Amino acid sequence: MSKTARQPGRINTATKLLLSLLSVAIILISVNVFFQRGELRSRIDATQTRAYSLSEQTRQILNDLEGDWTIALLVIEEDKDASLRRQIDEVLDRITRAAPNIRIERIDPTDPASVVAYESLLSRLRSAYADLVAMYDEELDRGRALFEDLLLYAQQHSGQLEELAQMAGRDDGVNEIVQRAQVLALLGEEGHQVLDEVDQVRAVGEQRPIPDYDFARSTLVQALTVYANEMDELAEQARLLARNPGMPPEIRSFLNQSRREYDDWAQRLMRTADPLRQLPELELATIGRQLAEGEAAVVLGPERAAVIPGRQLFPPENVRQLETGQLTYDQRFRGEQLFASAIRALLTDTLPRVVFAHGEDRSLFRPDDRSVDLVGVATLLHSARYDVEEWRVHRDDRPTGQDGQPTVWVIIAPPQRTGLEPSDSEVELLRTARDLIADGESVLVSIYPSMLPRYGQPDPWAKLTRPFGVTAETSSVIYESIRTGADRREVLRHQHLQRFERGHPISGAVHGLQTYFGVPVPLRFVEEIEGTRTVLAQVEPGRNRWLESDWSADPQSQSPPDDERRFTEAVPIVVSVERPHALRDEPQRAILIGSGGWMLSFVADAAEQIGATRTVLRSPGNYELMQASVAWLAGHDDLIAPSPASQEVARLEEISDGAHRAWMLGLVIGMPLTCLLLAMGVWAWRRV
Repeated sequence: MSKTARQPGRINTATKLLLSLLSVAIILISVNVFFQRGELRSRIDATQTRAYSLSEQTRQILNDLEGDWTIALLVIEEDKDASLRRQIDEVLDRITRAAPNIRIERIDPTDPASVVAYESLLSRLRSAYADLVAMYDEELDRGRALFEDLLLYAQQHSGQLEELAQMAGRDDGVNEIVQRAQVLALLGEEGHQVLDEVDQVRAVGEQRPIPDYDFARSTLVQALTVYANEMDELAEQARLLARNPGMPPEIRSFLNQSRREYDDWAQRLMRTADPLRQLPELELATIGRQLAEGEAAVVLGPERAAVIPGRQLFPPENVRQLETGQLTYDQRFRGEQLFASAIRALLTDTLPRVVFAHGEDRSLFRPDDRSVDLVGVATLLHSARYDVEEWRVHRDDRPTGQDGQPTVWVIIAPPQRTGLEPSDSEVELLRTARDLIADGESVLVSIYPSMLPRYGQPDPWAKLTRPFGVTAETSSVIYESIRTGADRREVLRHQHLQRFERGHPISGAVHGLQTYFGVPVPLRFVEEIEGTRTVLAQVEPGRNRWLESDWSADPQSQSPPDDERRFTEAVPIVVSVERPHALRDEPQRAILIGSGGWMLSFVADAAEQIGATRTVLRSPGNYELMQASVAWLAGHDDLIAPSPASQEVARLEEISDGAHRAWMLGLVIGMPLTCLLLAMGVWAWRRV
């Protein structure tokens, strides 16, 4: 047959082949689009190898639960993707299987169908705390009534003071007390604002499902105490003026009468403020504040309840920054760990007390313009039902807690020095820290680098941790150079760590969460001690990491490191210590961190915008490290919630650059080359 005769047949065959391939492609695309719909997809796991399983610690605590328990999950369903909703269902299913006496309630705050369940939850919460709420209401009503009487007295007495000023004429002493007593006139005019604020936070509405009893109490206590002190000072001033022999009798009589009234008011105000101040903490107020924010989880036991904030419950906060600068975040539901921790907290009678000791004149519990404060961590610990206190060691007496209540002391080194010589407050802080360590107290010490070693002077902070067999190399900071472009590099004076050494409860809580350590200082083991020292976090060696002694200079203007400055072994920056102590039956615990500002708000609260409406924490591990450290230092290891990443099967980590390149070449070039060689072999075999 000629070529021209075969040509139409070949064209028809090629056309059919192209049409067939196009049809197959269209079918595949259609099937793929069709099955993108979540309701049309299902997963069959006959072996249950992918089923969620609770940890052994969680199963143990669930097996021992007695009484009726409820976990109420308030979540906006439409805001959560299908994979996260499936994880939530799996975790809650495993919890109810392990503890049939736990009832799960799903409440969507945006769904009208959930209104009845939501109101039922609020009713049960009020019933659980009915006795304590009645106590609060009684004391708040008494304090409010007395303050209202004080307003009436202030309005009446201010007119009498004006008459006194006219009677005294130019008498400086009388005019001074009249001016001092003008605070009563101001109170009579503006004092109703205090009562209005108290009434507002005690009112229940859509924005406040439960009254904010704590805020109402603190507002009244502050107002009553302030004016009790004012009345006491006015009484003393009136007493001194009345003793003046040259004072006219009618003015002396008025001053004596006013002094008695001032004394009486001062005593009544203090007697009313003291019971308010000594009221026990009302967990219901904390629960109400979290419910007002929208999403949360409430764990309701036979007698008490605990709340888990929505920002801790769901994983979008777990943002990670990769070496390439790309942001990614964990999609795992942390419900098991947080639910178990909340249940343990409800089963514990007395939770630890956390005292932040520092030498600053200002309060670190108040927001700062630069966010150099402890507002974030204090709020976190308070929401976890810890007692949180601030101690300015150079101004205040050492705070005392309840009998038998474990106390954790957090030493806050001064973030800035005005000179080489430590200030009086810093000297007092160092003395306090040494005394706490010598007394066997549980301490968390964070250390900044220092300029003192550079000028041949010893750094007292470097020696502070020596009783634990650890010293801080405060003369150096860990630097790292990263590539930011084809021919550009940036020098960093901080470390973002996600990998924590496993085998320790704190590491299990933080592992996998990005944690920020600014100006990291190496920690060195200097001598053997009786006890255990565990490295929780360390910086691995690399050609682009080194120890920089000139850390105060601009890092971008410094020369590249030489081999002498590079470190060849991992450098610890977070160490835990547990050792026996002669003054205590239980061992002393300590957490030593070679970074000073890791817990401050400008670091721990730093957020990143992902998409149009999603804001996530840049370093969620900082908060987790603080909360886990406090629980471990207090001896409550059972309150530490393991992170999801720490419970995974071990995966390949710390792959060297050479191995990484070898695998990349093997996959990118080796596999296609192998296929090509096989094809050539088949072709050659057919030719034979």
